[in-house]
Amino acid sequence: MLQRLAKAPFDAKQNNPAVVAQWAQLVLRQCGLDELSPLVRALRVQQVVPTQVLRTLSHSEAARVQRVCDALLRVQAAPVHTDTMRRCLTAEEYSSYHSMTQAHVSQVHADHKPTEIEKYAALLKIADWTNTRATAASKRASTQRYGMQALSRSGHLRNQAAAQYERACEYLSEQLSTVPADQQQHILAWLDREFDYTAHGNITIDCVGVARVVGSHSRYCLNRSDRSQQSSDHRHSCQQNALHWAVRALLYEPEVTTPTVASSKLQQLLKSINCDDDD
Repeated sequence: MLQRLAKAPFDAKQNNPAVVAQWAQLVLRQCGLDELSPLVRALRVQQVVPTQVLRTLSHSEAARVQRVCDALLRVQAAPVHTDTMRRCLTAEEYSSYHSMTQAHVSQVHADHKPTEIEKYAALLKIADWTNTRATAASKRASTQRYGMQALSRSGHLRNQAAAQYERACEYLSEQLSTVPADQQQHILAWLDREFDYTAHGNITIDCVGVARVVGSHSRYCLNRSDRSQQSSDHRHSCQQNALHWAVRALLYEPEVTTPTVASSKLQQLLKSINCDDDD
């Protein structure tokens, strides 16, 4: 449906504003961005929040609606270029969009990797390298040329890797036992799994069973989505929201709240929300 909407035939010379407005409403509906929260729907039923009224678009506004809707359809599949956002948004809208993305970037940079995690990752890297050498020696042992010598070296390297994995786990366990509870939770949040380094815990001293740092490139990491991917996802979401509200600002008259007498159930709902906000 989105592809059909993106290819909707428009005569650029005629550019009928009424047709463009109808098409834009379909775009919002198909993108799933015109749904209102249950609370707002309830308010509109009670006429506390009025239903939005379509504006009468000029030809220039209709042209801009087309441009923004085209970008909105494209951004459903992947982020669009910054130049596209600049062309589609007003200066004020773009400033708001840019502020949202930069706020998240600042938060990501502030949430830097703890020193304990950096040291743990470095210890794991040494153990992984030794384990890789052990695997290579094991493969050579299958050939007649190397034979038992390579097999013996493989076993030696495998034991060495296990000792290095053990050292990494012991280091992290010691660090966790010496820091305050809030810092402990911050460190654990950087691991791809629960860290229970006890006799019956889930951590084992091998390449598969050790806890990995979130975003690690290891194939044994259970959470390989790094912070840069989270920033990209947030930017994509901000683009969708900014383009969505740009279309709505063009299509509809500004809402003016004109409260009327609401039902007792709705009044209780609003009162409970206000109480929660005060808390």
